[in-house]
Amino acid sequence: MDRALCRSLFRTSALAPLPEGHGWTARANLAVDHPIFRGHFPGRPVTPGMAIVQLAQQLLSEGLSQELHLRTARAIKFLSPLEPATGTDLDIVLKITGAEGSNYTCDISGTCGGRAVFSLKGSFAPRT
Repeated sequence: MDRALCRSLFRTSALAPLPEGHGWTARANLAVDHPIFRGHFPGRPVTPGMAIVQLAQQLLSEGLSQELHLRTARAIKFLSPLEPATGTDLDIVLKITGAEGSNYTCDISGTCGGRAVFSLKGSFAPRT
């Protein structure tokens, strides 16, 4: 998904450091009038999973002040749909669980109104 398209789908708050360090939290507000919802899916709009993964990647890149990409994913789970009709605020937790040079292992999760939306366990590396 294009970076600009993802940024237009979500309005994000500033990253806040986790109390225990090694990561951040952020809130992303869904733009319910975004054109992507006309096609995904008509009559019951759902946020595309790839948009959520792209958002997590962009937030992690922002937190680490370098452009990263998802290198490997051990697990990506979409636990409940992020639908404009059921909630527009996605609370994201980005935890760095390991680092080797400029490669990072992360656990990232998101909730909407206390409901688990997604979890991602993977490694991220600089764009080349």
